[in-house]
Amino acid sequence: MANLREQHQARTREMLLDTAAELFAQSGFSATTLSRIAEAAGASTGAVYSNFESKEELFLAVLERHMQRQVHDYTHSFGAGEGLAARARSGADAWMSLVADEPAYFPLFIEAWRYALEKPEFRRRFAASCRKLISAVKSMVIEGSAQAGVPVDADTANRIALVIFALGNGLALQKAVEGASVPDELFGDALSAGISILAQLP
Repeated sequence: MANLREQHQARTREMLLDTAAELFAQSGFSATTLSRIAEAAGASTGAVYSNFESKEELFLAVLERHMQRQVHDYTHSFGAGEGLAARARSGADAWMSLVADEPAYFPLFIEAWRYALEKPEFRRRFAASCRKLISAVKSMVIEGSAQAGVPVDADTANRIALVIFALGNGLALQKAVEGASVPDELFGDALSAGISILAQLP
């Protein structure tokens, strides 16, 4: 019985996350209420609170799940490339494809940044979630640089990963404003060029 309850709760949680992700993307975090999420998911408000302590908690869970999927996709894309430059481009292309395929996601990410500036506790937890994605990129930098014969230490890899994270988000933001004026391949071009320079260092 306990196992069945756990399975039911897990399904309910995923359903609430799916519904919340859709509604947050449509109307934004601030304008979306928990009661509206519950109604759209065919659940009670009590069911929402039994899975998430607050709307902030649910918002973070939506963002974290999306970032976990990004880590999975980037790791797969990076591992499939031949050579460090090709791997860097494949990861960059995966990010720009996500921006194009899910246009509502990045504005939601921007809203999370803005909200984080107002709420210190949310900022702490959101930064921790972002750090997981940066750490995944860091691991790819360490692995790729070692395979290329130019290994970097953990601190350098972390700095490179942070720049990659910021550059990818900056280009996504600019593309949201300018559209096709920002080429999809620009992120990959930048990373490939940067990796090529790294590979030539003594």
